[in-house]
Amino acid sequence: MKNFLKNFGLEKKEIQYFEKILELGPQSVSVFAKNFGVPRSTAYFLLENLKNRGLVENFDRNGIKYFRPVSAENLQKNLQKKEEKILAAKNFLQKNLEKFKIFENKIQKPKIRFFENRENVKKIYDEILREKKFCAFANLKLIKKFLPKYFSALPLELQKNRGTAREILVDCDEAREYQKKFSSPNHEIKILPQKIAFPSDTIITNEKIFMISYDKFEISAIEIWNKILAATQKIIFDEIWEKF
Repeated sequence: MKNFLKNFGLEKKEIQYFEKILELGPQSVSVFAKNFGVPRSTAYFLLENLKNRGLVENFDRNGIKYFRPVSAENLQKNLQKKEEKILAAKNFLQKNLEKFKIFENKIQKPKIRFFENRENVKKIYDEILREKKFCAFANLKLIKKFLPKYFSALPLELQKNRGTAREILVDCDEAREYQKKFSSPNHEIKILPQKIAFPSDTIITNEKIFMISYDKFEISAIEIWNKILAATQKIIFDEIWEKF
């Protein structure tokens, strides 16, 4: 009996209540409440829930609502209806599987990768070299110290690919050299006031965020692949860009 009732989605306590209904037969809500050991309002809620699952039915007698277990015949019909609904749902899913997959892809969970040490972080910059559009917060002094190749490689590759970029740089000699050398209508560069400095880079592309942290002797990085988060960071970048 218990396994059979689980097919209706009943929990252990609900099964016990239904077994009590089978034992008592047709009764008013008050009688069931007394036997369940719960307030009348709770008993009514439990009975209505069992009714919605096709296990009990109600009828009126002298203006009082009674509940009783459904007949074996009606129980069989209810089970058949349940099976028909499940089959219809399966058929609908089968016919619309591709649509569900498209929707699933739209709800993109962030993919995160961690990179430790200089050689692995170079992989991130190699990937950025292939991007045709990005914006970034950068500390050129640290880039030139830890990854000198990319000080020039990134803007030169951008020119080669006819890409566009906007960069907000920490003020330093390297930043002013970089701005003088590579600034163009397609590669806009702004330098922050001297009081604002940070030992990291953040590069934002259409779908990804790259965050590089420079320690005293080593560097590490995080890649976050999520279009929504990238768009959020882009909004923050735009706000700061307008202020400077």
